[in-house]
Formats: sequence, C-alpha cells, structure tokens
Amino acid sequence: MISQGSEDVRKRWRNLRIILSLPIVLFLVFLPIVGLGARLLGPRLWLVLAWFYVGIFVFSGYLSANWRCPNCGMPFNQKIHKFLSLAIPISLAYRSRCGSCGARGLSYTRDDASHLC
Repeated sequence: MISQGSEDVRKRWRNLRIILSLPIVLFLVFLPIVGLGARLLGPRLWLVLAWFYVGIFVFSGYLSANWRCPNCGMPFNQKIHKFLSLAIPISLAYRSRCGSCGARGLSYTRDDASHLC
C-alpha cells in the first residue's frame, strides 16, 4: 500500500518533469505563436505579445533552475562547487540526479519511493 507521503513525493517528481519540459515547449512554439500574433494583432500589439512571451519563457527557466528536491529541499539542478575557497552554485538545466543529495529525479519509479519517505 502506498502512503500519503510517498504519493506527495511522486507528485512532486512528476512536477519536475513538467517544469523541465516547459522551457523547451515554449522555445519550440515561440515563432508560430508570435508570428500568428503579428498577423492578427498588428505591429504594435505584436511587440507587446513578444515581450510577454519572453517574460513567460524567462520565468519558466527560473522555475526549472530553482525547483527544490523533495528529498533534501535544496535546488535540484544546482550543485555547489568549491573554487579558490569560494562556493559557486552551478545550475545545469537537465540533471537526472539532485545536485545536493543525488536523488534520482527523472528516472523516478514506484520502487524509489520507499527511501524518500
């Protein structure tokens, strides 16, 4: 039987997949949406639409870079590297494991739920 805690963890890992795919989808549909907006709205409103779309794209990148791991609570895509006694967080966009605790995020299965709760 699956406990409520493991169901919540499973839901959070599914959210990671959605959040990581959102910038890719937004990038791929940028030209068709903005092109259609230019044709339908005219040149002035087209520019407003383009800037609004870029804002959504940047926000989705922010979400994917700062999504927190359900296991350790640290940002999933960031790993702290020490260089000349400086702690430098480096964010890689599509990690398969958490940068802090090593939890497997993108290959999450039902068998992995037991050690997270």
